[in-house]
Amino acid sequence: IPYTGKLFPYYLGMGQNLKQKYELDDVVFSCSSLGIFIAIIILSDIESTDVLQDLIMYSKSLKLNWKTIMYRMCDKYITEDVYKKVKKQLLCKGTRLNRFLLPESVFVSNWESRQDFIDCIVGLSFMPFMFSNDAYIDYKDDKLLDGTFSNCTETPVTGLEVIKFPYIEWKNFKDFMTTLDEETINELYGKGLDENIILTLKPKQIQMTEMELNYDLQE
Repeated sequence: IPYTGKLFPYYLGMGQNLKQKYELDDVVFSCSSLGIFIAIIILSDIESTDVLQDLIMYSKSLKLNWKTIMYRMCDKYITEDVYKKVKKQLLCKGTRLNRFLLPESVFVSNWESRQDFIDCIVGLSFMPFMFSNDAYIDYKDDKLLDGTFSNCTETPVTGLEVIKFPYIEWKNFKDFMTTLDEETINELYGKGLDENIILTLKPKQIQMTEMELNYDLQE
């Protein structure tokens, strides 16, 4: 899952689509930026609609920056149980500033605790001077930034078969700068839900209703 930017609701809808159709127990999610949070939602019991409602609520606030919002969302949804459930299926990509303050790719798949996990993924999805007044996020001995600064999204990290989420481009700069109001959020989420994802994954067993079961037996 690549960086999402303001397409976060679109990818959230696509993730919900994937979650409903396929078994994901043997899938490792390689993701960057806010795509990491999408993967966490897919792999856990977090309700996408709850996240959408919070996103709508926060989009109306002018007092909170995105760094604060991200920490609040992570603290609310990434419980200890969620952390333990998802950590073995995540490989997170991002940017680290080296000692010359030049960007280089970094891949993280091990964490010491839930809080360590939250601090890491906030850093790996951080856009300087847009999400807050900071130039980077301090994480242990590193300075972390969003993966776009090291162009790590397309970097292969395993020898496994790779399935990429489809991507839609903004038509123009005006669309890109559109505020994420309630109507836009719901529209993007709906587009993601409708995305036709045909993947080589194991489909989930479809639970048939009693009426459908009786009909099939008669046939």
